[in-house]
Amino acid sequence: MTDQQPPAGGGTETRRVPTTEGPAPRRAPLIQVDSGRNQHGGSRTSPRMRLDLLQIVGWILGLYFLVSGLVAIARAGFDELSLFEPAVEVGGLPLTPLLALLYLVAGIALLAGSTGEVKERGLRIGGVLLGVVGAVWLIEPDSFAEYLGVSSDSGAMMLTLAVLLVAASFVPPLSVVRPGVRQDG
Repeated sequence: MTDQQPPAGGGTETRRVPTTEGPAPRRAPLIQVDSGRNQHGGSRTSPRMRLDLLQIVGWILGLYFLVSGLVAIARAGFDELSLFEPAVEVGGLPLTPLLALLYLVAGIALLAGSTGEVKERGLRIGGVLLGVVGAVWLIEPDSFAEYLGVSSDSGAMMLTLAVLLVAASFVPPLSVVRPGVRQDG
């Protein structure tokens, strides 16, 4: 854009002078895909916050395993220090004290991997391992019933949770505009 101004000599000619107006500043999109999980773009003072599906799924599954393990240990009691009996039912699935301890370890590992900088590769490998365990339990539950108290339903549930975790590891995190924080630049 230009403004027309009269020449300095007071004649009738006009010359074009560029103005300082530029194109309108471009607003950042409300939601955008981040290029990587391990960037520090989501601090509390940042104008953008991160929404990571893998982190949410990891937290939910970690809490599920942790709570299920603790409930199974509480129901089994501490009268006898047997790892293989009694098999108690938690959420419709049988668990022995040994499987409850394994659930506790899995829950703590999932929560640790999902906190702070998300360990994408570790959670994906953990999901694949859960899938292998679920497939084996689904195919041959009787081999582990005495020690872990598992059934084919346990295998199907573990396989479903593994697919959920692995699928979430392939979804890229999103960067969302934080409400009430101005973005500079």
